[in-house]
Amino acid sequence: MLAIRLEATGGRETRSFGPVDRFRIHRDILEIPDSNEVATFRDGFWRVGEASYLMMQVEGPTWVHFESPARRSPGYGPFDAVCVLGGAIRVGKSESQHLAQRYDQSGSWRIHGEHALWPTAVFTANGKHGPAEP
Repeated sequence: MLAIRLEATGGRETRSFGPVDRFRIHRDILEIPDSNEVATFRDGFWRVGEASYLMMQVEGPTWVHFESPARRSPGYGPFDAVCVLGGAIRVGKSESQHLAQRYDQSGSWRIHGEHALWPTAVFTANGKHGPAEP
C-alpha cells in the first residue's frame, strides 16, 4: 500500500492521504480512487483548498507508469522513494534519479530520455497496471 504526504516548505505543514493501492496525476490533478480530485498542481505548488504544498512524497514500494488515451508506457520500479517536486518525478535513494518532468502548460509528462508526452502518471503498489481510471 502507498501513503501520500504533501509537504509545505521546510516541512512545516503536511497533509496525508492513504493508504491506497494506486493513485494518479492526470494533467494538473492528483486523483485517488474513491476520492476524485484531491489536489491540483498550480504555479509549482500542490493546492488543497487554501493550503499550498511544495512537495509530494510517496511512501511504500512504488511502481510508476504513464498513460494516454491510446497507449500505456512500460512500468518503472519498484522504487523505495518517490517524490514529485517542482513538476518532476524523482525516484531512488534520496530521490536522486529524474524519472519524468512536466513538459508544458497542458500538464503532460515527458519520461527522461524519451520524446513521447503522457497526460497521466499512475503510481501503484504492486506494479500491476489495472484499469486506466483510478
